Amino acid sequence: RRRHAGHDRLEHIGHAHAGFGRNANGGGSIDPDHFFNLGLNRTVGDKISIIPLGYFSGRLYMEKEGKGLLCKSIDRVYGDPGGQDPGGAPTTECQRCVFSKWVGKIPAPCAVTYNYPALYRGAEDEKWKGGFFSFRGTGSDTAKQMNGDHEADGKPWFFYEYEFTSKMMSNNRGQDWFIIQARRTRETTLDERKYAYGEAVALASRRLDEAIQTEHIAGDETPA
Repeated sequence: RRRHAGHDRLEHIGHAHAGFGRNANGGGSIDPDHFFNLGLNRTVGDKISIIPLGYFSGRLYMEKEGKGLLCKSIDRVYGDPGGQDPGGAPTTECQRCVFSKWVGKIPAPCAVTYNYPALYRGAEDEKWKGGFFSFRGTGSDTAKQMNGDHEADGKPWFFYEYEFTSKMMSNNRGQDWFIIQARRTRETTLDERKYAYGEAVALASRRLDEAIQTEHIAGDETPA
């Protein structure tokens, strides 16, 4: 029986932001501006190609500076473990949770996420692998661009390959961060579409929260 690209789980592919110091393969730190596999703790490079398999939107509530996961939702309806509603009672309903609300111009602590199960490969990889990409904060602009492409052509996600790169941004307080840039590079081949379709069907037959690795980092956040 053929093993699928994601094997037992789709591993989260993150992006190392400025000042990121995670060790790569047990030695040294992953360079800023590089994509990396959070599960294997291995760099993928500063450029990555992906074939999206689909899309869903969720929510993510992190401690400050991305140091810990407080709550997550894969459907923007129910959260786990949930927070406190405005009356102070525990709730797992995103709509009732106080942390999902904006206060004036202050963003909600629990951010909307844009998530893409996908096939990916680095510049030196020959084979496609199963991965999971999540955008929030400033990364939402990239997601909205990809979603706009998809809505405009009406074709399956896996009919196109995207190239992800990043660009450093700065503000007048001397803070630097990276934004992810996405560019459609080509239409996928027939063989790639057949393979991607098989992977998408296999993923759809499983519970999403069991299929994806849900560790997150704050590499796509604008400094406060």
